[in-house]
Amino acid sequence: MSETKSAGDIIDARCTKCKDITNHTIVALVEAKIERVKCNVCSGEHKYRGVPRQKSTGETVKGTTSRRKDPVADERAEWETLQIKIENADSQPYAMDGIFRRKDVIRHKIFGLGQVVAIAGPKKIEVLFQDGKKLLRCG
Repeated sequence: MSETKSAGDIIDARCTKCKDITNHTIVALVEAKIERVKCNVCSGEHKYRGVPRQKSTGETVKGTTSRRKDPVADERAEWETLQIKIENADSQPYAMDGIFRRKDVIRHKIFGLGQVVAIAGPKKIEVLFQDGKKLLRCG
């Protein structure tokens, strides 16, 4: 049973800006197919991305899940594995003029404990904190 949609109708869609399924207003249709929507949360306008269909058990139907990796989930998983090592390691306080190497454990006054995961260029390091990766100035 398919319901005809028109511009101005409210639907659920995946928002590219919010990175979540939110309410959207239909902006454009082409031959009764939804093409563009506007997020009612962030007001971002983008191509329509449907919501994965759900089985009656609440599981996503195979083949409808996003194939993109979730970087936030990856960072959380990486933090989980490093957390015990970081908490037991010697740490040094972060300073913008400090010199740091990859795998150094630093103590930031706002972000807490973190580990240098990459040298991101001259005078920049990428540090994994519990909140996620942050790009910090150094040296």
